[in-house]
Amino acid sequence: MMSKNSSWKTEYRQKKHSATDLIIQMKENGKRRMWLFVLLCFVLLLCYPVVMTLTLNRYADGSALSAALRQSVGHDILGLTGGITVFLLTAGGVLCAVEGFSWIYSRRKIDMYLAQPITRGRRFLMTYINGILIYFIPYIISLLLALLLLSGMGAASGALFVDVLFTLPAALIYFLAVYNLTLTAMMISGKKGMAGFLVLMGFLYDLLLRATLESFCGSYFSTFAGRIPSRQYISPVCRIFVMLNENRFSWEEGIVTSGEVIRELVLPMLPGMAVLCLEAVVFGVAAYVCYKRRPMEAVSRVLAFPALKGPVKVLLILLTGLISCLGFCDIADNNGFFVAFSGLSFGVLFCQALMEIVYEGDLKAFARHKKSFGIAASLTVCVYLFFALDVSGYDTWVPDQRQVESASIDIYFGNHYRFDRVDENGNPIWGDDYILEGMKMTDVSGVLSLARDGMGKDAPKQDVDTRLRCDVKYILKNGKVRYRNFTIDYEQEKTVLDILFANKEYKEGANQVLSDEMDRIFERSRAYYSNGLQDREIVDKNALQLMRAYQADVREMSFSDVKGAMPCGFLKLNYRTDTMGENTLEYPVFPSFTGTVEYLRGKNLELYLNIIPEAVESIKVVHYGEEEDMEVTTKDSFFGTSVATASTAAVTEKEYTDRGKIEELLGCIYPAYLSGWLYVPDILEESISVHIQEADNREAWYYNWNDSFVMRKDEVPEFVREDTGADRNKNEK
Repeated sequence: MMSKNSSWKTEYRQKKHSATDLIIQMKENGKRRMWLFVLLCFVLLLCYPVVMTLTLNRYADGSALSAALRQSVGHDILGLTGGITVFLLTAGGVLCAVEGFSWIYSRRKIDMYLAQPITRGRRFLMTYINGILIYFIPYIISLLLALLLLSGMGAASGALFVDVLFTLPAALIYFLAVYNLTLTAMMISGKKGMAGFLVLMGFLYDLLLRATLESFCGSYFSTFAGRIPSRQYISPVCRIFVMLNENRFSWEEGIVTSGEVIRELVLPMLPGMAVLCLEAVVFGVAAYVCYKRRPMEAVSRVLAFPALKGPVKVLLILLTGLISCLGFCDIADNNGFFVAFSGLSFGVLFCQALMEIVYEGDLKAFARHKKSFGIAASLTVCVYLFFALDVSGYDTWVPDQRQVESASIDIYFGNHYRFDRVDENGNPIWGDDYILEGMKMTDVSGVLSLARDGMGKDAPKQDVDTRLRCDVKYILKNGKVRYRNFTIDYEQEKTVLDILFANKEYKEGANQVLSDEMDRIFERSRAYYSNGLQDREIVDKNALQLMRAYQADVREMSFSDVKGAMPCGFLKLNYRTDTMGENTLEYPVFPSFTGTVEYLRGKNLELYLNIIPEAVESIKVVHYGEEEDMEVTTKDSFFGTSVATASTAAVTEKEYTDRGKIEELLGCIYPAYLSGWLYVPDILEESISVHIQEADNREAWYYNWNDSFVMRKDEVPEFVREDTGADRNKNEK
């Protein structure tokens, strides 16, 4: 009878022998795949050390700035956020998977491999591990060589080392997710062409479906704001790009510490990398299970498992039908039922016919698989009706005040306030997210009142001429974030808007000028006041005292104060930034800004534009009438005849040289640039434009004649209306 000790030794020797055999088999498998190893060595050495050397030579003058730039180059090339690493990992993962398991599509190779004394599980394991090693051995060597080059040029740092140290495991996780997803697609397909298609769909299907559904939201939901709190994808490719896009880490001028890399790059990406790791495990298990259960006759099928034909067809018909529906609506510029359903039907029937040809090789099989076709068609129609009929009540949803933790609202008054945004360094920034992301109002009663009037079930009818667009962001107490877009009638909502303007949280969220962080810009700015044609410097040590008065006025400003008001002029703050040089911020001065007005008058500045009549030779008034006709033009080209249509309108010009009329006109015109600060632009006579021909004398030199002029509706002289026909068009309306 064998003792326990000898039994354990025997089992240990068998395992050791088995492990040795596996290594030998991996070596033999690796020899047959040497071409891929050499190719990846060449590509990775070229993309990392070689490109690194060539790029670093551009910054080899030995200055501190060049050293900082070299570190930034190292981060861009070696780090995960640079882009090149993600591209190489994606291509490498697909290539290693396809090259290693392409034999499953050849009956001759299957017979040859199965005749060898190796179990299916071991063959999968050795090929699988070899695929990983074939990519990561040259990758790690290239990475080390690039780091040595950086060190040799004095560009290495602890922060860069931490960056690369994080990139290595992150790259492995992402590579495995792509690698395993590709293997899963290969194992469930019977033909190479179908395998390539399934790999592509594995990477892009949820992206295409999500984009299609968001397009439906934009087409059928009038309150859809186009903002999604956080997009999460199953596809590892889409997921990694979302993670990189949402990560705000930047290697600014190379001045980065290890702590900043950990805090701003590593920690924010850990949750996403954990999900990618889970996906890699799930896809890997799925690939192995499909490999073990893959039948011998799979090489003669389109899909290795017939049970998957129906689900694959349903998913493809759903996507094709919805995309076709959107295409028909876009071409016809009409999303009505007839056009949409025609596009839907075309896409569903086309995809059904195509899939049956792929599956069966015969169009006559179109009507054979009624069950899967019925499920796919019904699902596609249900999705369309969900949006077309607004089954969920999306367009009328207004949260209960008790459900909302905070809210932010961006009212599109359309003035220049939207463009004067700066970052923490004073550099100008663009985009519509500043207000929605920065404002957090805890008193949401005003926002909900506007929302109910703008999109609720009992929303009142609005006047087209007095509508304003609003974007709203709700942060609910359950942690969810919801966005909505709607319009309000500011004439009906004057009281609510005054209440909103009195809200401190709204004022500070909507007006960056009130932020304490702006003080460092005010302290280094030179201030000017412009009435539209004349700029005057405000002689002060800095702009801080002036802007304190301006901030107090903005805090006291109500909607009623600015609703029908034209600015007297605007403040200009000139300052320099380290990266973008000279920059200018502009802020309007309304007549109700008493503190700012008193401060400027204390500096002996003329607030209002006062053009001396002697500086003007003539004034031309241009009136643009109503649209009268459509002008059709045709143009022959190589591709055929193109037809273009354009609306035509009557244009009336009247030039005034009479001194009396010139003086009267000078009293009721405003520089067009000032109109860009209006909260309510409909106070202007939009059909009239005024142009001044300056005189050739000394008085005209005091003005910057670089702007046209506008008039208020209630200040247009009667002789102008009579001469241009504006009065006639007004009566016709």
